[in-house]
Amino acid sequence: MSALAALAATPLLAVIAVDDLRHHRVRNRHVLALAVLAAIALFVVGLGGDGAAAGHAALGAALATAPLAATWVAQPGRIGAGDVKLAFVPGALLGMISPALAVAMVGIGLVVSLVAALVTGRERVPLAPAMTMVFLALAVASAAT
Repeated sequence: MSALAALAATPLLAVIAVDDLRHHRVRNRHVLALAVLAAIALFVVGLGGDGAAAGHAALGAALATAPLAATWVAQPGRIGAGDVKLAFVPGALLGMISPALAVAMVGIGLVVSLVAALVTGRERVPLAPAMTMVFLALAVASAAT
């Protein structure tokens, strides 16, 4: 059930990823809409009898956000604040399934972005598309099991 709730966020994450590719921005209104969707998903999962979902979601959100927030504080030019805010919500959605998936999303997303930077020769690349792709892969894999 949690994996299906996470998959419901995919269309909005795709909008955020495309916007980040085009404008190098993660807009607050999109993150807020995603947060509302995540809150509804958490409510539905809780109604389904998963009492631990809220705790797992909180842990997933914290684990996904912490490394990006630390980087943003230590070296603000290396990562955008929008990426930090964005990691919170998909981290919570994946955290409902397993908090480890939230860590995997950020870690693999950063590696994908690093590879994209090396391949394109750009110093800065958007992170939202990579996190979205990894989020989708992890949510689909979780739904399939």
